[in-house]
Amino acid sequence: MARHTPVTPDDLTEAQAAFWREVTEGDRKSVKRPDEFLDENGSLRGPFGPWLHQPEAALAVLQVSSAIRFNGKLPKRQREIAILCVAAHWRANYVWRSHEAFSLKEGIGADSIAAIKQGHPPLEPEERLIYDVARPLLTSGRVPDAAFEAARQALGEELLVELVLLIGQYSLFAMTVGAFDVAAAPGAEPSFPE
Repeated sequence: MARHTPVTPDDLTEAQAAFWREVTEGDRKSVKRPDEFLDENGSLRGPFGPWLHQPEAALAVLQVSSAIRFNGKLPKRQREIAILCVAAHWRANYVWRSHEAFSLKEGIGADSIAAIKQGHPPLEPEERLIYDVARPLLTSGRVPDAAFEAARQALGEELLVELVLLIGQYSLFAMTVGAFDVAAAPGAEPSFPE
């Protein structure tokens, strides 16, 4: 059971309505139908439900998220590997469930996805490069010199910065769904049971 008070469309303040519109009508509609962001009571699902209680800050988070996820230059496969690393690290069922499906759609193999879920590196070199930045950054807050240099050589500095921003941004998503005990989907088995 989620630990936040759900807000329905009838109860929205002006700031909450602006945030609601951004979630359901903004860049995210390119990956999900607006109704997929709503629970059975018509409230926002995922991290968006708790964020409605801080709509101005949440709107700024969505703007950063859109800049990185929807307008970034990092290839989609690499972006999804990074997001899976974040979801696995934080054991974020909602994030994992959403991005496992996106990852498969982007052509990431089930073996790579399973490896990341278990805390192991994927075998594909392009995926391993991202894992080798994300995993230590998530566990220690640092990236070893060899992994950093390999990523800088392969990606360039601009995309390496984008990768680090993506990891931080999705950590915020993951922490929100963890702190507020947000379920992946109604009736869905957790990807990371307690």
